[in-house]
Amino acid sequence: MIKKHILKLFLLIIFLFIFFPYILFLNKYNQSQFTFWFCLILFFTGIVILFYIVIRIAMFRKRLFLFLRRLLTGDYDTGIEPSSLISDEFTTVEELINKVGERLREYDELRADRVSFSYRAIETVLELVNEGIIIANIDKKAFKFNSVAQSIFNVNQETFTFDSIEKNENNKEFVRLFNDLSNRDKVKWNGKISIQLPVRDSKQELPAKIYPIKNSKEEVKLVLIFIGRKKLS
Repeated sequence: MIKKHILKLFLLIIFLFIFFPYILFLNKYNQSQFTFWFCLILFFTGIVILFYIVIRIAMFRKRLFLFLRRLLTGDYDTGIEPSSLISDEFTTVEELINKVGERLREYDELRADRVSFSYRAIETVLELVNEGIIIANIDKKAFKFNSVAQSIFNVNQETFTFDSIEKNENNKEFVRLFNDLSNRDKVKWNGKISIQLPVRDSKQELPAKIYPIKNSKEEVKLVLIFIGRKKLS
């Protein structure tokens, strides 16, 4: 393994460039030939080292940008492969970046497990309650009906997209109310709603309670709609 100390070498190069005029002075006045050639060799050695540093910086920059682009796309199974022949400050930084990638991957897996657990818990609750529940997922732009809600609307379909509801003229009032609650008001609402699904004879006017669910940024990501044939208390 070749051990380089980039910072020290860089300072050496600066020193050599400062010292180079002295080399020219020695050559001009034909003084110590040994000192002249020794300093000249040191100078060209510095040039080689500077070239090495530039190449390492360019390679590191390319690898780092590729790593960051993949992270931004959500690909946490990525990293920077350190050089097997060279061990320098850049290699140390690459190893630290790989450790950051590993921590992000562990966090993403933990988050995915928690989301999966929460999703399964919600699925269980939806099927166990004896009340019609519609979950509106803002990110997925879809309404999900539990089995009771499906029976109320006389349908055998679990999911309907926002578009399929919005483009029906009979749902104009409901769409306006839903958009106001999820985008502007973000508060609980209690009253009657009229919805017609894109299925024949599915129009219903029902008592409902609507609960917009906000995240830590006060953004509504889920809306719970409790429906029933009788007035909700």
